[in-house]
This record gives sequence, C-alpha cells and structure tokens, in this order.
Amino acid sequence: WIKAEAVITGSRALEDRGGRGGGNPFEVIVEYEYSAGGRRYAGAGSADRNTLYTRESAEEAVAGRFAAGNTLDIYYDPADPANSALGLSDASGRFWQAALAVIGLLMLASTRRKA
Repeated sequence: WIKAEAVITGSRALEDRGGRGGGNPFEVIVEYEYSAGGRRYAGAGSADRNTLYTRESAEEAVAGRFAAGNTLDIYYDPADPANSALGLSDASGRFWQAALAVIGLLMLASTRRKA
C-alpha cells in the first residue's frame, strides 16, 4: 500500500451500535479526497478504530482534528487506487485478510486434489 496525503471533505460523529464498549460510545467517520496516478479519488472510514469517543469528545474531534480542509495520511492499494484506508493498520489488516483468504482457498484446492 502507498501512503498519500488526503484532504478531509467532511466528518461526523456516529453512535457506535456495534457494542464495542459501554456508555453509548461514538466513532468519528471521516470523508476525504486524495490523488493517485494523476486521478482524484474519494474515501471514507472510521478515524480511530481503537478509540471510543463520548458524544462530546467525538464532536470535538469533528470540529478540530478532523475538520474539513485538514489533511491526514491515507494508504491506497497501488493495484486499485480507489481502494484506500485511513491508517496503515487498516491497510495491512486488509492485506492479511486477503492473504489468509487466498491461503484458505489454496488449502481447500489442495485437499480436493488429494481426494
């Protein structure tokens, strides 16, 4: 994955209904634009997957760190530049998910050949 600078086009606080914690946790969703190979792309994602915000702290993050016009680092797939992630952990996580899927398929194919 290739690192690029993106411009935030919008962000919002969203109640996390996934149950990752108690106390009505919130997450911050960030929308952004970036360039790759001379083309413009747009993406969106959770700003801090490992952070659970209160309503107040999420609104502060939206107004401050993740305000429209600010920049942040994103990572995009060089084989498919429209596929992007906000952090390296997101990008590497997607890589490992794909790698494990391929390994699983190869193992399945191998067992079918032996049978």
